[in-house]
Amino acid sequence: MVKIPTLRAASTTNRGSLVLRRILKTANYSTSDMQASEGQTGPEEVAIIRRILAGSIASQNYPHTVRRRKHEDVTALASWENEGGTVKLP
Repeated sequence: MVKIPTLRAASTTNRGSLVLRRILKTANYSTSDMQASEGQTGPEEVAIIRRILAGSIASQNYPHTVRRRKHEDVTALASWENEGGTVKLP
């Protein structure tokens, strides 16, 4: 059985993507500067912004990469290596 999406569902999806583009363009594609505009699409914009912020990780909370952890404390690493120890990554 083949299901054909109704015209209403397609227009809702299209409208949502248009609202999302408008939000990002207004914020100059910076998710930290997003604001909902006043008007008919205001509540829809608020919902989209809340979803984006809920799914985002702040830059200070990003997990460290192996390379960054390895070179994070160079002086402590150098003193440990000079004592004959080996480097153990977490």
